[in-house]
Amino acid sequence: MEIVINLDKEDWRKYLSYIQRKLNKAISPWRGKFWRRGSFWLELFGGIVIGFAFMWALLNSKEFHWSTAKLVIGFFIVVIAIYLLRYRMLQKELRKACDPSEEGTFVGKRKYSFDEKGIQLQGKGYRSDFAWSIVKKIERDQGMILVYEDQTDAFVFPENQLSDPDEFYNFIMGLYVRARPDSK
Repeated sequence: MEIVINLDKEDWRKYLSYIQRKLNKAISPWRGKFWRRGSFWLELFGGIVIGFAFMWALLNSKEFHWSTAKLVIGFFIVVIAIYLLRYRMLQKELRKACDPSEEGTFVGKRKYSFDEKGIQLQGKGYRSDFAWSIVKKIERDQGMILVYEDQTDAFVFPENQLSDPDEFYNFIMGLYVRARPDSK
């Protein structure tokens, strides 16, 4: 079977987003839950302590200077807002830095050939052969069929570019299972 796929940067972003979610799930669940829960309880406890400190200061002081309190709270709100905005901007910059170039091997037209031996890939300026023995797994998710040659490196087949995604998926899964009986 031969197919031609034309990948663009939007396909890359979709694939990258999927891989990022997958890597986040790979973190040990108890450790991730502990830190998220620990962070929540630390923030809650800190808020309660600060609230009690303000209440104590208000009740035990003859004169509470509200304008100073507002100024201090305003300062911390501005610092937190700047931190969150900068974090968001950094995420966008990092994602943009990972975008593939137009002359690279991801973006552009690719011709795939599938047979009992493996996958043959041909693109602008390159040709590669991949035996089924190097394929780690095949997944279908979020409108993509992914053929992994490593933990996070995969051939991406957007379903909207395939004439019959179900037939294609079943075909490559059949070749994969026949070539690697241990893959079931």
